[in-house]
Amino acid sequence: MRQHTWNPRPVTVRDTLAVLISFVAMLVAMILVALAQRGYTMITDRPAPTWLGIALGVTAMGTQAGVLAALLRRRGWRWADLGFARLSCRGWHLLWQIPTVMIVSLILILLVAALLPDLTPADTAPTDAAARASGQAWMLTALLLYLIVGPVIEEVVFRRLLMGWPDRTVGVVLSTLTTSVLFGLIHLVPPVMIWTGLIGLGCALLVRWHRSLWAGLALHMVNNLMASAGLIAALLT
Repeated sequence: MRQHTWNPRPVTVRDTLAVLISFVAMLVAMILVALAQRGYTMITDRPAPTWLGIALGVTAMGTQAGVLAALLRRRGWRWADLGFARLSCRGWHLLWQIPTVMIVSLILILLVAALLPDLTPADTAPTDAAARASGQAWMLTALLLYLIVGPVIEEVVFRRLLMGWPDRTVGVVLSTLTTSVLFGLIHLVPPVMIWTGLIGLGCALLVRWHRSLWAGLALHMVNNLMASAGLIAALLT
């Protein structure tokens, strides 16, 4: 049995099942909160309050993180097993590697957009004043989830567990490519799928080169920070 290529603990089928169970738990939590929103609207004949929208994101991420952490801990996983190893003296290379990945991804997605203009999304930015006010009200909480909690969960799931298991069966190259494509596909919107797939590939390469999940997390958080800056600018204009 070959071990994981950058972390001493191999990933088993049962470990990947923990990912599936946590994802199902997240969907159940989201459905329950969505039903609560729907019930509030039907009973009061008014739109659901902003805090219910916040609760949807908090509940979804919190449920997935909690279930995944509990299942992995039950299987004897420790913090070091997750891949958050201390960056070596090569860590300074992230200062040029992260901008390079972002620039290359931007060039590639601009080329794809030029070849496939139908993938360009329509302008869906809120123009109504009430919508902007609502967006500003929950923006801070959403950003905290998007910038910190989300990247940590996704790096553990995709770059440690889902990439670690096929490493032992199909090899490094194929496991890196397939998990990067899967990471893009879960974002559903075609232009976003392409971008996140490229960023996911960059995260995977950085994790392998630095042998630490911190490297992929750094790129992931920088990407989300830039996306958040664009969102803030759209909401405030």
